[in-house]
Amino acid sequence: MRGTRIVSTMISTWPSLAKFAADARVSYGAAKKMRARGSIRIKYWPAIIDGACRRGIPGVSSKSLMAAHTAAKAAS
Repeated sequence: MRGTRIVSTMISTWPSLAKFAADARVSYGAAKKMRARGSIRIKYWPAIIDGACRRGIPGVSSKSLMAAHTAAKAAS
C-alpha cells in the first residue's frame, strides 16, 4: 500500500495527469493505470525524471522512484 501512495502522490505533483503522461511519453490511459496500481515501469523513469526537472517538480529522482518501486514490491 505504501508504494501505491508514493507513486500516486508523486504523479499528483504534476499540473495534470495529461501532463504527466506527456512527460512520461505514455498515453493518458497508461498514466492512469500507473497511478491506480502504484507502479511505474523502470523504462519510463528517465523521461519522468527529465519531465519533473523541466517543470521544477522537486523530489522526483531515481532514488525516489526506486523507493516507490521497492515499497510496491514489498507490499505485493
